Amino acid sequence: MIKVILSGCGGRMGKAVAAAVGNEARIVAGVDVNVASIAASDFPIYESITEFSGKADVIVDFSHHSALPSLLDYAKATKTPVVVATTGHTDEELALMKEAAKSVAIFHSGNFSIGINLIINLAKQLSTRQKQMDSLRIIPSFRPADWREDRDKQLEILRTQTLPILGPIALCCVLTVKFSNSTTLIIAASSLAMMFLSRVHKSDLGKIVLLGLLVGGLALAIYGSEGSRSGTAVSRISSWSPDVLSKSVGVGSDGKEYYKRGESEHDQTLYAKMSIATGGLFGKGAGQSTNRYLAEADKDMAYAFLIEEYGLFFGGLVMLFAFLVMFYRSMVIFLKCGTAFPGLLVLGIGTVIVLQAFLHMLVSVSLFPLTGQQLPIVSKGGTSLVLSLTMLGVLMGVSAKVDE
Repeated sequence: MIKVILSGCGGRMGKAVAAAVGNEARIVAGVDVNVASIAASDFPIYESITEFSGKADVIVDFSHHSALPSLLDYAKATKTPVVVATTGHTDEELALMKEAAKSVAIFHSGNFSIGINLIINLAKQLSTRQKQMDSLRIIPSFRPADWREDRDKQLEILRTQTLPILGPIALCCVLTVKFSNSTTLIIAASSLAMMFLSRVHKSDLGKIVLLGLLVGGLALAIYGSEGSRSGTAVSRISSWSPDVLSKSVGVGSDGKEYYKRGESEHDQTLYAKMSIATGGLFGKGAGQSTNRYLAEADKDMAYAFLIEEYGLFFGGLVMLFAFLVMFYRSMVIFLKCGTAFPGLLVLGIGTVIVLQAFLHMLVSVSLFPLTGQQLPIVSKGGTSLVLSLTMLGVLMGVSAKVDE
């Protein structure tokens, strides 16, 4: 079992890490300057890491960057590896980290979002290959004759192109599919869009899509058991029908028409339809929704409840137009970039945000099976908001450099 010292255990991310620790790890000590304000926990909490006299296998740091020097001193003295996940380090602190890495293992990342790191890596990989992209192949041939004719060439493509470009994408999909099938879909679609606009050969794109469909279908068939995320996806797809444009009407004993609920219709879908139907063109007004406390109104179905309060025009079309403008602006920045890497990075970020938003909207109006994807920037959720704002910050930073 891995013994962990959790620095910054009283913060948002520290609490999330403490809650997520499974059977393979145990937090032996927490470190936080606000010890008095932290509720009782399953592990001892110290104001300074030097107060801990036990042994640990790793230090995980989600505290303030100013705590770094004392953490590094302790790590060097005890030869304990460190995972540094804080941001805002000064040049002096980064230099201290680099020096400490000579004597103890240090893993540093200011952002542990799988999606953001994947976009950055994919942008780097594609940007370094732009000059030869017209003739480059990133997928080896599927024809046995080509392998017999030149096996070394096919292996070279696999080693130098397929694994560096598609390997991280496949890994991210494997890591996310266990928790969210829709997130996996967004990652795959965004990566495919980046490769398409990077002029990856169409035959290679076709092979990637074919492989993705085969592997995805096989995974759903094998792991689509009841209770698993894949099983949830199968049940939602099988029970979904795009009936938002159809009239599902029943007639009561009094002769009046009423909405006829589908046999397997989910509560979230039903409440979303009720919200959209009662919102009308101009809505009920801010805070006047009658369904806002039902079925994850502020997260999974935020778009439907925006329509209920602000109407189809101000709540629905304006929100849709805002994300379309965001994607258009990312395309403009992409076209203005003089080098490939920042352009592809902006393109990937814009695609991820807009795909997530459109997926959320399609679910809200019953044109796509339930996914649990939130509406970026709008839906309630601290981590989701931070990641969305981080991506927008990167996009705006590249835009500012382009304008200069």
